[in-house]
Amino acid sequence: MKVFKAVVAALALVAGTGTAMAVAQPADHGAGVYVLETESGAGLVERAGQVGLGSPAAATRWRITRDGGDREAWIVRTADRARGWVLREAKPFAPVRVQPLVVFPTQPPRYPPYETWQAHVVEHVADGVVLTITSGANGWQVVVGGDYDPHLVVVPETFAPVKFVAHKVSD
Repeated sequence: MKVFKAVVAALALVAGTGTAMAVAQPADHGAGVYVLETESGAGLVERAGQVGLGSPAAATRWRITRDGGDREAWIVRTADRARGWVLREAKPFAPVRVQPLVVFPTQPPRYPPYETWQAHVVEHVADGVVLTITSGANGWQVVVGGDYDPHLVVVPETFAPVKFVAHKVSD
């Protein structure tokens, strides 16, 4: 698994994983608008202020951009840039929320760590990239939690990180 400077490049990113691949690598997995899905095919959707699971056809379009700072961090926002992923609590099973982001008035703009995310590329596939996601605030894994209403949460450790597939739909 290799950490890239390009999404959560979500997160999708460009570069080899160091092994030969049977499929052609996409030309660009940098900043842009993506649809994110779990490996089982459920789409990541904004629902009730959280990132939940739903039909792939109803998946939210997420705009992924680099944080303006020196960190290898990404910002995940709705396509209209109105809201983004936020980790307000640094405790196990804290939900990934979708709410207005705080941006520091710097050039380039910077975001607080609890609004940043890191992408770890697992492999490139024909129409996207498979990756895991961690919080920029504490490095905890983003996984699916919630018994009756599945949604994204963070956990300090897991033996089987959840893999997501990022499909770039526009720049």
